Amino acid sequence: MWTQFVQGYDVVALSGPGRFVVGLDICESAVAKAKQWSAAADGSLFAFVVADFFTWEPPELFDLIFDYTCVIIS
Repeated sequence: MWTQFVQGYDVVALSGPGRFVVGLDICESAVAKAKQWSAAADGSLFAFVVADFFTWEPPELFDLIFDYTCVIIS
Protein backbone atom coordinates (compact mmCIF):
# COMPACT_ATOMS: atom_id res chain seq x y z
CA MET A 1 0.00 0.00 0.00
CA TRP A 2 1.24 3.49 -0.84
CA THR A 3 1.75 5.59 2.23
CA GLN A 4 3.07 8.60 0.31
CA PHE A 5 2.44 9.90 -3.20
CA VAL A 6 5.54 9.56 -5.37
CA GLN A 7 5.83 12.31 -7.99
CA GLY A 8 6.78 10.95 -11.40
CA TYR A 9 5.85 7.33 -10.69
CA ASP A 10 3.38 7.15 -13.60
CA VAL A 11 5.88 8.68 -16.00
CA VAL A 12 8.52 6.07 -15.23
CA ALA A 13 5.97 3.22 -15.12
CA LEU A 14 4.47 4.11 -18.52
CA SER A 15 7.82 4.65 -20.25
CA GLY A 16 9.67 1.91 -22.07
CA PRO A 17 11.53 1.05 -25.26
CA GLY A 18 9.68 2.75 -28.12
CA ARG A 19 7.53 4.76 -25.69
CA PHE A 20 9.01 8.10 -24.57
CA VAL A 21 6.94 9.74 -21.82
CA VAL A 22 6.82 13.37 -20.72
CA GLY A 23 5.69 14.34 -17.23
CA LEU A 24 4.25 17.86 -17.11
CA ASP A 25 3.53 19.83 -13.96
CA ILE A 26 3.08 23.51 -13.21
CA CYS A 27 4.83 23.12 -9.85
CA GLU A 28 8.64 23.37 -9.92
CA SER A 29 9.04 21.51 -6.63
CA ALA A 30 6.91 18.60 -7.88
CA VAL A 31 9.08 18.27 -10.99
CA ALA A 32 12.24 18.49 -8.86
CA LYS A 33 10.96 15.69 -6.62
CA ALA A 34 10.02 13.59 -9.66
CA LYS A 35 13.51 14.04 -11.12
CA GLN A 36 15.08 13.13 -7.79
CA TRP A 37 12.90 10.04 -7.33
CA SER A 38 13.45 8.81 -10.90
CA ALA A 39 17.23 9.40 -10.99
CA ALA A 40 17.97 5.67 -10.80
CA ALA A 41 15.68 4.84 -13.77
CA ASP A 42 16.65 5.01 -17.47
CA GLY A 43 16.27 8.75 -18.09
CA SER A 44 16.47 8.31 -21.87
CA LEU A 45 12.87 7.03 -21.81
CA PHE A 46 11.20 10.00 -20.12
CA ALA A 47 11.47 13.69 -19.28
CA PHE A 48 9.88 16.09 -16.80
CA VAL A 49 8.78 19.61 -17.80
CA VAL A 50 7.63 22.55 -15.68
CA ALA A 51 4.79 24.21 -17.62
CA ASP A 52 1.09 25.00 -17.64
CA PHE A 53 -0.77 22.27 -19.56
CA PHE A 54 -3.17 24.81 -21.08
CA THR A 55 -0.49 27.14 -22.47
CA TRP A 56 2.43 24.77 -23.09
CA GLU A 57 3.40 24.26 -26.72
CA PRO A 58 5.23 20.94 -27.01
CA PRO A 59 8.02 20.67 -29.59
CA GLU A 60 6.17 17.80 -31.30
CA LEU A 61 2.72 16.19 -31.29
CA PHE A 62 1.84 13.42 -28.86
CA ASP A 63 0.09 10.14 -29.67
CA LEU A 64 -1.65 10.07 -26.27
CA ILE A 65 -2.21 12.50 -23.42
CA PHE A 66 -2.95 10.93 -20.03
CA ASP A 67 -4.33 12.84 -17.07
CA TYR A 68 -5.88 11.64 -13.85
CA THR A 69 -9.25 13.00 -14.99
CA CYS A 70 -9.31 12.33 -18.74
CA VAL A 71 -7.57 10.73 -21.70
CA ILE A 72 -7.30 12.57 -25.03
CA ILE A 73 -6.28 10.55 -28.08
CA SER A 74 -5.13 12.53 -31.09
